[in-house]
Amino acid sequence: MHETGLHETRRERRESATTWAVGAIILAGIALSALLSFQLLFVLVELFCVVIACAIFSVVWHSRGFSDTPFFLFLGTSSLGIGCIWLMHTLASMGMLDALGDGRRIALCLQIESRLLLSGMFFAAPFFVGRRPRGSLMLIASVLVTAAAVALAIMLPSRALGVWQSSGLQSLSGFIACFLLAGGMIHLAAKRHGFDKRVLVLLLVSIGSKVIAELALAFAAADASWLTEAGSFFRLASAFILFRAVVSTALENPYRLLFHGTRHAKDDAVTPEEKALKGILSICMSCKKIRVHDDDWQQIDSYISAHSNVEFSHGICPDCAQKVFADMTHEGTA
Repeated sequence: MHETGLHETRRERRESATTWAVGAIILAGIALSALLSFQLLFVLVELFCVVIACAIFSVVWHSRGFSDTPFFLFLGTSSLGIGCIWLMHTLASMGMLDALGDGRRIALCLQIESRLLLSGMFFAAPFFVGRRPRGSLMLIASVLVTAAAVALAIMLPSRALGVWQSSGLQSLSGFIACFLLAGGMIHLAAKRHGFDKRVLVLLLVSIGSKVIAELALAFAAADASWLTEAGSFFRLASAFILFRAVVSTALENPYRLLFHGTRHAKDDAVTPEEKALKGILSICMSCKKIRVHDDDWQQIDSYISAHSNVEFSHGICPDCAQKVFADMTHEGTA
């Protein structure tokens, strides 16, 4: 059994290292695409993030029947909506939504909305730790928010867009996103007991990478395209690390992620029973009965069975057996 467990651990480590290596190669390839064209880098990053968002939703949604992880359920349903906005943003930037209005205006609005919604997702997700919301309601809420965001981007007047750009509110939205992400990290760290340590570290690193990406985009200027490229790279890294935390970890070891909430729920269920056996119990020094009330004494095995899940099976120890059989032999001789 020990050798089998050691073999499984080594296999998981090899698979994990392989996944990280493949991911690093993909990230490097996409980052190098900036040497050919920034537009190519932008499209690849957008499409990669859309795929990651859909993958997160898929694994979390299809595991909801046997998993008690409302935090990840919220991340999954929210990621689906944000992924749709990313896809619309890509299409608008390529001029494929010009029939709906000014494609540049729509693309900029969708970009700002996706940044704020993603940051808000990380900020709000820790509030769902330990709660029991319905997944269908989460999905409906995500669809409604996504539809409202797309409708706002399409109907927003061009004049309002000009005011937004000239007043520097676009950079301000990046700082607001950083504030929300920082709040999410602090709240997530406070809820650390509800997560597997490996998953928690990956989530915090993912959020931290997103903070760097938002800061780079907020400080980016027209003549500082390298900041925009750096922001895109860290955004890409954040998405991949989030994938490792939610999707790949669940597929490699479902009990680590998908059943982590179930294990904690089971521990919480036995906590009152454990507390009932804590404290000082009055026990008879001779017969070992437990005093329940002033004149009410109960056998110790009956008391423990009534206040816990422990069940007793009766036998006889060697010392008592020698004493009992000695007394029986003495009575028979007499």
